[in-house]
Amino acid sequence: MDKMFANEDTRAFGRNSDSVFKELDQIRKKQISLAVEHISLENLPDEEMPFAKETDEDSEENFKKNSEQFAKKEHDLNNLMTNLNNLIGKVSYNLNNINCGNLC
Repeated sequence: MDKMFANEDTRAFGRNSDSVFKELDQIRKKQISLAVEHISLENLPDEEMPFAKETDEDSEENFKKNSEQFAKKEHDLNNLMTNLNNLIGKVSYNLNNINCGNLC
C-alpha cells in the first residue's frame, strides 16, 4: 500500500488528477455560460400583435421589427446550440479519458 501511495496509484484519477479537475472546472464555467445565454434568450421580448386597425405603413414597420427580432433570436439560438455541442464534445472527450485512464 505504501508503494502504491508513493507511485500515486491510490489517486482516483491517477497521476493526472490535477489536469482532470482543471478540465472539469472549465466545463463548469462553460455550463454557467450556457445557462446565462439560455436565460438571456428567454428574456428577449416578444412583440405583441396590435389589435387596432393598422395602416399598410404600420404593418410594414411591424413586419420589419418582427423579422429583425426573429433573426436575432435565431442567431442567438444557433450560438447556444453550437456552444452546447462544443460542451458535449468536451465532456465526452474528458469522460473517455477518465474511463480509459492509462489503458487507452
